[in-house]
Amino acid sequence: PKRSAEICEKIFNNAIANGVGKSDGALYGAYVAGLCHAGDVMRAWAAFRRMRERVPISEQSAEPFNALLFLVSRQKHWSHTLRSPRVWALWSELIRSGVDPDAESYEALALHCSTRGEAERCFGLLDEMKTFNCRPTSRFFSLLLRSVSRTPQFVPENAQMLRQALEQMQAAEVLPDAGVFAAAIHAAGACGDVAAAEAIYGAASLYGVK
Repeated sequence: PKRSAEICEKIFNNAIANGVGKSDGALYGAYVAGLCHAGDVMRAWAAFRRMRERVPISEQSAEPFNALLFLVSRQKHWSHTLRSPRVWALWSELIRSGVDPDAESYEALALHCSTRGEAERCFGLLDEMKTFNCRPTSRFFSLLLRSVSRTPQFVPENAQMLRQALEQMQAAEVLPDAGVFAAAIHAAGACGDVAAAEAIYGAASLYGVK
């Protein structure tokens, strides 16, 4: 990962030195995303700030925001009190910036919610997505279901949220994939609902998912 970040930074600096894309949103977006994929939080954050200062807002996209949101959400060695404020501060900056979030932006938030078991907050994202005409994906629902399985509440409430998540997915006409079925079965198990787990397993075979 360190070597990948160094290569990414070298390519970007060479482009800038040659007068290529000093305020190019696509170049900066790829630069930030590359550092995020390399897992270098410090370099990625510095590159993101550089982009925000130098690139006109009209040329900025959701890509670097998304990449950084995913990266911060995956920092499991950070405490929740360190990670969560950074995720939501970055999200607030995205909304205030005038750059419209996309489906991947909400997947990144759903990932964060799933690690914290914040199912209710994750459900709230579904309504917010409508504001930006974002269609939820199977990956989003998979993460939503994982947040349900990790919610430290009473079992009946979790079982209700499981049904609600599946109903919302059906209403959104999202085709479930292997990730959704696995997360749904896990959520049913966490709720202690054996019948639901068996029904979900049976439904998976109807969709050709093994």
